[in-house]
Amino acid sequence: MLDSERLKDYAVLILCGCLFITRHSAFATFNSLMRFVMKYSLPGEDDHLSIFGKIAGQPSKCSLPHDGSFIKWNKVEHMKDVCNPCRWKAFKDAYELKRRIVSVYHLPQKMTQTTTPTTSNINILDLSDENLPFVNQTQLKDIKNSTLSLKFYSCKVHPMYIHVDPELRALDGVEIFRKVYRYQPLERQRIEDAKKEARIAFVMSRHKSVVPLLFAFSHDNRIYEVIELLYERKKGTLESLLLRGLLLPAELASIAGHRIELVDNVLWRAMIDIVEAVVDVHSLIESLNPLDIKPANILVGTNEKGEFALYLTDFGHIAEKTPRKAAIDYAPPLPNIGAGIGKESPTKYNVWSMACMLLQVLVFIDGKCNASELETFDMERQEGFKDAAFWTDEGGEIRLREPVFEMLKNLEKGRGGSRTFQVVEKIRKMFSIDPDARDTMEGCLEVFQNTKYSRWPEGQDHMVCGCEKWTVKYRIGRHGRRYPAKLAVYRDSKKADGILMPSEQRQQPGERITIELELGSDPPKQDENSCDLITFAPAAFWRTEQEDDREREDLGHEDMKTEGMEAVWFNGLHPTHTILFPRGDEYRKFVALVTRQEIKRKPLSNNTEFRIERCIINDHTSYIHGNVQLWHLLSEQEYDSRFGRTPLSPAAGRRPSFANIKPKGLTDWKLVFWMHHPSTKDRVCVVLDIGEKTWKLNDKPGSPQVIIKQMYLLPLKPKIRAAVFLQTVSERQRTLEEYPFIPIDALELQNALQEKVVNKMEMVFPSAEGKYMCGTSVCPSLIAA
Repeated sequence: MLDSERLKDYAVLILCGCLFITRHSAFATFNSLMRFVMKYSLPGEDDHLSIFGKIAGQPSKCSLPHDGSFIKWNKVEHMKDVCNPCRWKAFKDAYELKRRIVSVYHLPQKMTQTTTPTTSNINILDLSDENLPFVNQTQLKDIKNSTLSLKFYSCKVHPMYIHVDPELRALDGVEIFRKVYRYQPLERQRIEDAKKEARIAFVMSRHKSVVPLLFAFSHDNRIYEVIELLYERKKGTLESLLLRGLLLPAELASIAGHRIELVDNVLWRAMIDIVEAVVDVHSLIESLNPLDIKPANILVGTNEKGEFALYLTDFGHIAEKTPRKAAIDYAPPLPNIGAGIGKESPTKYNVWSMACMLLQVLVFIDGKCNASELETFDMERQEGFKDAAFWTDEGGEIRLREPVFEMLKNLEKGRGGSRTFQVVEKIRKMFSIDPDARDTMEGCLEVFQNTKYSRWPEGQDHMVCGCEKWTVKYRIGRHGRRYPAKLAVYRDSKKADGILMPSEQRQQPGERITIELELGSDPPKQDENSCDLITFAPAAFWRTEQEDDREREDLGHEDMKTEGMEAVWFNGLHPTHTILFPRGDEYRKFVALVTRQEIKRKPLSNNTEFRIERCIINDHTSYIHGNVQLWHLLSEQEYDSRFGRTPLSPAAGRRPSFANIKPKGLTDWKLVFWMHHPSTKDRVCVVLDIGEKTWKLNDKPGSPQVIIKQMYLLPLKPKIRAAVFLQTVSERQRTLEEYPFIPIDALELQNALQEKVVNKMEMVFPSAEGKYMCGTSVCPSLIAA
């Protein structure tokens, strides 16, 4: 960094000759030499003559122009042409140069700051005249954004320096990534932007998923002002992992094809840490520019435990004062306004860019961590366009490009489960064309963190039937307001040496079921119990139009005036919660999910209830105003297929020979009546077993009436089996009124059915047409059975 000509003229003579030629007492010891060169005033004339006079006599006029202690250094032909004071000055400067050569500058691990570090109180050290301990420097020419003003190098810290500086022993043998800006002195704004980048990098180094800044400093080489940022060099980038198949760690390769939930992959978990780092950037850094979020700016490495990890890097774009777009492929929809970002806020811009990168990661994981599927997705996205952006403007209509739309849809329907669906649903919202419709990065992080680790109960299978997409709500207490929830259902895993449902004698313990409610921002509430101990009250099956109106008036909530009240309560599960289903089809599917009983539909209709005016049991017990349903018990194979039973491990399962076996005593078909007592209005549930040949049907053509009678009257012949579930005292804080509770377990329901409860059942429908519709649904099913 010092002038080489001055070094050539003076260094050899003064440093090597003076101590030995003069033999002056001033140099008798090293300390006396130090005192001599550290003087701030010129030595006396006698000292000049005694020290430098033996070199040459003083010229009549010094060749170097100077005024007192100020000397303007120019090239001179010989030492005899300069005066003794100038000789002393050269000696002193040469000594300083030698001292810097043998004494390497001590690089602090933390840049100078006086308080909690912010981008305003961090000083970038000027090391223009310092010798730095970096060796083996090599330019990295393969980095895409290298320019005349920005170069990248790799280097190492000199091992001798590491040994004398204990603070840097961790860098022994570590390769350093050196980012070097070179700007002319007139480019003041660019110089300030580069220094701001260093300050941001230092502030963000506290986050576990940000590449820590090791050193940052500036220096002036008289042509350029140079700003350098030094980091530990990582293994590579996320781009090289996703698109070139490099750096695939064992953690990814070993589970690539064996995880049901995409979000259980370690790559996805590491991406959540990157989202968290961006949230930290938003909270700590004020900027007019977004981050340059793209896979090339995410580094691949390992953490302190040696585990796979990703690291956010490159704060150059966010440090710039003038707003401009980042990488075009990851930019949100922007008007044609040049390089700026229009009305996009930098934080919402980052949300879009992050959605692009997260989608690419999910595509990569879904392709079993093979680059080919992601390459296909990227090529299809770019086909017919100049870039690989995720959106298109077609005649003023801005929307997602078709491959992006289709990929989101495929990921929702494909591998995974409730947690993967929640993630894809959030990414879809991050892709909102309107920036105001996008969630904050913090809101996205909350969803991702809730899905980060599996809550899959040990020893149970996940029912991946789409229930995670349902518009479920919940309520606590009788008059509690409704809140949105997510639903997940798990059942005991199948056994390879037996059937799932226990025998009639209950020699095996009952199957356990887990229902999980994701309650907004609260932690998920999981509750588990044995099916044979759980009963439920499906309130909607008793509902009449009059009851709907009356309940809305009683509750007085605006939200209840706009949607139906499809409620279900459990005894034995979630005892304080009412689960609500605004959609009737989802409500009925949920009942089938927990009971294994499929509720048959009306012909050419999605409805499963047949209105019935009255049912009379044994000619004397009458119930009115209700609904009748036909229940069909699903076989193991039918149930597993219908509700997407998914084991935690692909190896789990049961031998196919057991697929359609049911425990002894279970029958396939039941009529279920949801009625009211004519005087007390109490709710009643009547279950009639029609799966055995114990009954016959008497029909009166043209009449709304039909009668089911006992087929055999002889004592040893089988009789109709039935059960009447009467209204019970329930928790008054949970329900508006009391409801009967019915077993959810197929075997428990079967055991509750007894002979002699119903010998004759007379059913009166609102019309002959209603009776006909019920008959066309019931009779063919029974004949087929």
